[in-house]
Amino acid sequence: MIPEPRMAAFRAEAYGLLAEAFSYPEEMICRNIIDGQLQAELCDTISQVYPGSAVAVLALAEELAVPSGTDCDAVESAYLCSFELDAPSSPCPLYEGAHIRDTERAEILLEVKSFYQNFGLAVSADLNAPEDHLTAELEFMAFLAAKQADAEETGKDPAPYLMAQRDFLERHLGRWLPLLATTAEHKVAFGFYRAMCRLVGTYVAGDLDLMQRQVPRVPSAARVEH
Repeated sequence: MIPEPRMAAFRAEAYGLLAEAFSYPEEMICRNIIDGQLQAELCDTISQVYPGSAVAVLALAEELAVPSGTDCDAVESAYLCSFELDAPSSPCPLYEGAHIRDTERAEILLEVKSFYQNFGLAVSADLNAPEDHLTAELEFMAFLAAKQADAEETGKDPAPYLMAQRDFLERHLGRWLPLLATTAEHKVAFGFYRAMCRLVGTYVAGDLDLMQRQVPRVPSAARVEH
């Protein structure tokens, strides 16, 4: 296990790599996927942060590998068909609001946007996507973990960043990523992206457990009966 306070920095790195994996595969990202560099870095980082997940991560390694001869056009096409287009099958959207059915998407967008604004953030114009896009939510977690690491290393109070991570995982990523993984099993043909949907869920589940243990909720005071 990585000793504190470096743990938060490694967690931030893992979230950043996950965000990259789900970003539109422009040339540099595409090359990192094809040659396996992104997969290797991601699996190594997650296994170091959460040694208990190493077996699950290694089990996905073969599926994460891109078949020999795959080019960037094929990866781009797979991304679009998996997450953006209606062909060859129904898509597996990378938007929280497309998977959560018991809450209006407008409400989800408003709450996610409020999380970002509380830390002076907004979705980058480069992403060209709503606030509930998976990449945006993962980048937000990377930011919070990095701020936690900085606070711990400089003697500042990391509590606001810890509480925000716990709350964001509980209310957002931790709720909808299991649904994303289930949808991907049926609707994503490209092995890399199908396996990534499972891997991101595995990582977030472990991270949510960590945050709930590190920042437990204080029970309300017991009501006194008169």
